[in-house]
Amino acid sequence: MSISRRHFLQTVIAAASATALPLLSGCKFDDDDNNNRNSSTPNYFPQSVMSGDPRTNSVILWTRVEDSAINTDISLTLQVSEDSTFATGVVNTQVIAPASHDHTVKVRVTELKPYTTYYYRFVYSKDGEDVVTNTGRTKTAPEANADTEIKFAYASCQDYIGRYYNTYLRLLEQDMLNSIDFVVHLGDYIYETVGDKSFQAASADRDIQFTDLAGALKRGGAGKEFYAAQSLSNYRQLYKTYRTDPVLQKMQESYPFIVTWDDHEFSDDSWQDNSTYLDGAASEKNRQRKLNSERAYLEFMPVDHESTGDDATTDAAALQVGDEHIGDNIKIYRDFQFGENLHLVMSDFRSYRPDHLIPEDAFPGTIAMTQEAISASVPAPYLDATLAIMHNYGTGADVRTGLGDQYLKTIFALSLSLQKQAVDRGVDMSFTQAHDILKSTFADDQLISIDFMNNYVLPQLISMGQIKAGTSIATDGAKKGMPFFLMGKTSHLADLGARYFVVKDTFDLYAQYKAAISGNTADDMYGETQRTWLTGKLTSNTGTWKVLGSSVSFSPLVMDLRAKSAGRAALPDAYAQLDAALDGVPSPFNQRFYLNVDHWDGAVVNKQVMIETMKARGNVVSIGGDIHSHYASKLADGVFDLTSSSVSSGTFGSYLDGGLDGLVGSAGLSDQQKGLVQDLKPYYDVLMESASEPLKVARTREHGVAVATANATEMSVTFYNLPTESNDGQTNFVTQNLYSQKQTVLDSIVERQYTMQDGAADLTIGGN
Repeated sequence: MSISRRHFLQTVIAAASATALPLLSGCKFDDDDNNNRNSSTPNYFPQSVMSGDPRTNSVILWTRVEDSAINTDISLTLQVSEDSTFATGVVNTQVIAPASHDHTVKVRVTELKPYTTYYYRFVYSKDGEDVVTNTGRTKTAPEANADTEIKFAYASCQDYIGRYYNTYLRLLEQDMLNSIDFVVHLGDYIYETVGDKSFQAASADRDIQFTDLAGALKRGGAGKEFYAAQSLSNYRQLYKTYRTDPVLQKMQESYPFIVTWDDHEFSDDSWQDNSTYLDGAASEKNRQRKLNSERAYLEFMPVDHESTGDDATTDAAALQVGDEHIGDNIKIYRDFQFGENLHLVMSDFRSYRPDHLIPEDAFPGTIAMTQEAISASVPAPYLDATLAIMHNYGTGADVRTGLGDQYLKTIFALSLSLQKQAVDRGVDMSFTQAHDILKSTFADDQLISIDFMNNYVLPQLISMGQIKAGTSIATDGAKKGMPFFLMGKTSHLADLGARYFVVKDTFDLYAQYKAAISGNTADDMYGETQRTWLTGKLTSNTGTWKVLGSSVSFSPLVMDLRAKSAGRAALPDAYAQLDAALDGVPSPFNQRFYLNVDHWDGAVVNKQVMIETMKARGNVVSIGGDIHSHYASKLADGVFDLTSSSVSSGTFGSYLDGGLDGLVGSAGLSDQQKGLVQDLKPYYDVLMESASEPLKVARTREHGVAVATANATEMSVTFYNLPTESNDGQTNFVTQNLYSQKQTVLDSIVERQYTMQDGAADLTIGGN
């Protein structure tokens, strides 16, 4: 199918004379209402239109038609014009919305002019009348040799359940509409769950109930049940529902989007085709679910999944989604050139990455690094000090011998605990199954921390009357090693200590060890093929500024809860009271923590490889999302990370509150000790900024979007952030629909700007 400018010019006179197409009186993109349909007409285009992947001579155009009376393919007419009134045309051609694609249609239009604004619409001829979509506006990229200033916005994380997209309103103001060339969406466009009470609270008009409930995945223990998308119908329903939001529609009618996915387009904290809801209580590998999520994504998002982006070889076409585009063949990493000054490289963090380094089902007392492994990994001058903080360990046989007649009771109690943890996650694990896991964990040849058993497990069992008082295991002649407990793992099934709140110093050692024995593949988040491609793109000389679109942040997300005397950097004078309070933080909390190793912090070795790659090129800015907070970092000379917060999803600060409560609750602290730790909640930002030299700014309790401008001399990024609530508590900027109260939102935005000069090592920070 040819859908090109040349095709239209050859046929426009015949087409215009043969068909009376509906003409619009005009389309102003600053109007609150850009709806061209008569109110009495059925809404055949409930998701409106969207465009994406703009290049110098092509763009992808998308819509979906819905007609309950038709379950076969539907024919539409696509019209493209340089004129918002469509008085003159560029394209006027028939396209098919296949029933097999849920009547979505995605068209690559080519032979367009560089850096030109186009208007487009789809027409459905129904019962002798023409029904027209809202008018969309899109824009092509400038030619590669054009010295053009480029402006783009970026955003991520837009949960729909009980939440609204008020944060986007700033991007729909006329100054933005007049100047922004495109929008980058960095992932979590949808959330795969509905009713997950850990972070979702439905409202009367912002709720989703799966119509294909039998095809959905039920998760959560008693009283915490929720459903996650699993079938193709489930995933399609999410996109269809999210895209009925009028503000999201307006955004997508106004700008071309360049997108990548993160985890929630498939499953939270996923890796390849594996989910992590159950914390290892059962296998969550589900290839068909992953394929369904990919197919729905490619159907509903204007990503050019058939092209590598080489303009010389891309033909005009209606794009189909087949088995050849998903699964092992999936590839959404790609790059875009916007004149001389901006080269955008979009990456895929989820499709090829390995599992998290610390297993969610690791028994805390299992030895992760032996004395021999530590000795081989730590330089001689630091070895004795390192071994001094490690645990005495022995084999399962040593534990059995040491416990004597209390061994079976100990295993019995631990099996009951494991079974309960599994049942709490909705897994029907029998006691026999749990017991078999514990017997395997304590098998004769397995290595177990005797210190963990003596200092944590046995005292708890003694206090509950499950084993005899005074029971302990001798440590005579034991070696010193690192159990998972020393990396923060306190429970057999847990994300805490596996993906969140991981002890930095011990994890760094373990990560380097795992990288060494795996040939640097244990934390290769991109996979060899993508990493090679990215390295080539990032080190090429095209474009003044290289921008790496990363769904997750490169900023170091570290929190230092040590006392000043233990080595933590001094806090600003204004926080003297906090400095003193940290002296009272009890063990094991008085350490440095990685807050999220599902991110780049979980790839200690390959993260540094990527930073060195970017440093060699210079003028590189990573833009990130996923973490629901705002960060600005100088990763190296000429290499920066500017991470934007969530559009609507709960802030990282609110999640940290829950994580800290969970840690405190599982540590057996006194009420006074619990209070000392929980008193740190208002100080997350300063605790992060003081914990890591590269991190310059942290804002963990704000939502936001960002706008970047790149030219031949500098690149600047302005963040437009909103608190969750107003100071008086009367307005919630996320859970209230403020679409008709735009000024209330605009008046509450906090702006922060960061500027980087061409060839300079540092960035300039402005704003609050």
